Amino acid sequence: MKKKQSKNAAGSPNLLNENQAKDSIAKHATIELQDFFANIIPEPIDALLKKDMDSDELFSQLLASSISQGIDEYNDKLHHQAAINSSNKALQASSLIGRSVLVEDGHFYIEPGESVIGRLKISSKAHHIFVYIENEQSDIVRIIPLGDDLLGQVSFAWNGVTRTGDVAPEGEYRFIVSCISNGRVVELKAMTYNKIVRASFDHNSDDIWLYFENDQTMNLNQVVEILQE
Repeated sequence: MKKKQSKNAAGSPNLLNENQAKDSIAKHATIELQDFFANIIPEPIDALLKKDMDSDELFSQLLASSISQGIDEYNDKLHHQAAINSSNKALQASSLIGRSVLVEDGHFYIEPGESVIGRLKISSKAHHIFVYIENEQSDIVRIIPLGDDLLGQVSFAWNGVTRTGDVAPEGEYRFIVSCISNGRVVELKAMTYNKIVRASFDHNSDDIWLYFENDQTMNLNQVVEILQE
């Protein structure tokens, strides 16, 4: 009886080892299958992470929409501003009609009983300065002496009376100015005030054009001064 019990006791460890070996093999096979399927099936996206991704995508769409809308509004404002500027330029042009402007041109138009103002810009000291008034037939109708040792801005006027004492007829005239400077006879460029009879705004060039009584046309940018009303 003791021998049989001893055999059974000795056989128990062998049976336990076999069971443990089978369990180890099965567990190892399970781990390998899990690794295999893990490489085939992607891991599920965390719900919070997906929510963040959806929020970022929505924010990007809203941002793009906001930028697009902002650019459209900006372009609309530019077009609106351009229209306002054009309207202002047109109003500016119409407000100049009837006013006199100083231009770097000796030509002017005079009506009976009117006086005409001229201006010189003398950069070097001049002597024996004379203003000659010439009519449309190139006749000198009046000579106005201005004096000596003049420098800088010099203004003068003609009352419309000729050297014979008659009132000059209506028409176009011209100031011709001569002087002696640095020992030589030179011509000075006279500036005159001309009345604007018509003004227009060119939408294509964004320029204002002036039309004078003497049929001359000039860009507003060429005007030296606008006479106060």
